[in-house]
Amino acid sequence: MDDRAALLRTKRLWLIAFVVVGVARLVFVAIHVPVGSLITTWLLAPLLAVWVWQVGRWWVLIVALLLCWVGDMLGNPRAIGLGPSALMFSVAAYVGATVCFFVSLMRVGAVRALRDVVQGRRWWMLGVTVLYVAVAAGVLVVAWGSLGPAFRAVAAGYFVLLIALAVTALALEGRTGAGAALFFLTELLVALEIAGRLDGTSTLFKLVTPTTYLLGILLISIGSVSRRRDRQRHFVLRQ
Repeated sequence: MDDRAALLRTKRLWLIAFVVVGVARLVFVAIHVPVGSLITTWLLAPLLAVWVWQVGRWWVLIVALLLCWVGDMLGNPRAIGLGPSALMFSVAAYVGATVCFFVSLMRVGAVRALRDVVQGRRWWMLGVTVLYVAVAAGVLVVAWGSLGPAFRAVAAGYFVLLIALAVTALALEGRTGAGAALFFLTELLVALEIAGRLDGTSTLFKLVTPTTYLLGILLISIGSVSRRRDRQRHFVLRQ
């Protein structure tokens, strides 16, 4: 029992480290310490990935978080000596992460959850979906004229993926749905910043976007891991 308790504490430490580093990142932004902000940004997704590996070695979720880390690294090309073209690779990494998040939800019962939504005629879910589509379309309209042709195509396709993730996560459970909604909000804000509609250098923007992003990937990861444990426990009990 002592060994088991020690193992559980070790696993929690990675989650605690993620929270502590996340708070430190916001503090560095608030007091204008760019180097500290940059370093903590690069640590966050890997810390969460290590936690997922410790609690279950769920590779599709780990890959999602590592792709988020790649996106975080390339999201500030100048900091690592790359040109502006690296930003497109950053977006591609987040697209890949979104696909992996979606697959992870499908593997823990999202298909059945969506079927239950349709069969149960939960019309409020339809309203939420329409709201997501309307918000995404509004952001695209506002940003469209300032985006290059490549970014327009990528943004449109990416928003469709984000809406699918958000709706699927909400059908599965509220916690994961909240995480996907925050992830969706983050990408909308970043799209407006890329289009020059929001000031990406403002302290408010630098505080809001990492907060929604970190809470988003945290809640998606915790919710996905929890659902996977429940399904594994249910499978064992049926044996």
